[in-house]
Amino acid sequence: TGELQAVFDSASAAIVLLRKRIVVRANRRLAEMLAYADDELVGRSTRLWYPDDATSERIGEEAYGRLAAGDVYRGEVELCRKDGSCFWCRLSIRAIDT
Repeated sequence: TGELQAVFDSASAAIVLLRKRIVVRANRRLAEMLAYADDELVGRSTRLWYPDDATSERIGEEAYGRLAAGDVYRGEVELCRKDGSCFWCRLSIRAIDT
């Protein structure tokens, strides 16, 4: 809904809702951080954020392993913007509905 998106967009941290590593909803801060238009991430794979397939797979395995165990995944990972430039980011991922 529009109200939920307004709450997402007012957050100072990047927030994303994923389903099987596909973006369902993302806030404006995430789009800014990755240099995408506000609505450009929805429906796309998180693979775009990583420098290569191996990093994407490794983070996915680590994160989903922790989430399946009921834990929160926390880590510092290299992410890439739309233009290909990369930066280090601290992630905190939790499952809402496993």
